[in-house]
Amino acid sequence: MGQDRAKNAIYIEGATKGPVYTINYDRIFRQGEKLAYSFRAGLSIYDNTVSFPAGINFITGLNDHHAEFSLSIIPFIDYKAHLVGSSNGDQSDKYIYVNPAIGYRYQKRETGIFLKAAAGPSIFLDPPSNDFWNMDPKLYAFASFAVGISF
Repeated sequence: MGQDRAKNAIYIEGATKGPVYTINYDRIFRQGEKLAYSFRAGLSIYDNTVSFPAGINFITGLNDHHAEFSLSIIPFIDYKAHLVGSSNGDQSDKYIYVNPAIGYRYQKRETGIFLKAAAGPSIFLDPPSNDFWNMDPKLYAFASFAVGISF
């Protein structure tokens, strides 16, 4: 990946586990001869949920087509409606998704379309409100697809 490559991307991603969609910013912060590194930060607000995905990507390839290895951490808050008979008011539940993935990334050297597809395991963590570290992890499979623009 040369120094003239577009280093930024803004994209919308849909996934099968975690938030239904996210709006993300991706920035390549280190480029090497065979491997580049980027971080991603995002936001999703849907129905009664909000999430803030963050991750790091390892990108291979010297042309527009790349293999990508990534690790994303997705804090996820689900605001429940007021429970009938409850004196606590609104309730919320907090989850964490940990998604290591392998995928494909299309990113041109210059400004242009950005595409990304990935799949991998999704580790779902649901900490109890009174004991954050007492989590019972569950393992699922997930897939995601993203489209946006790089610049």
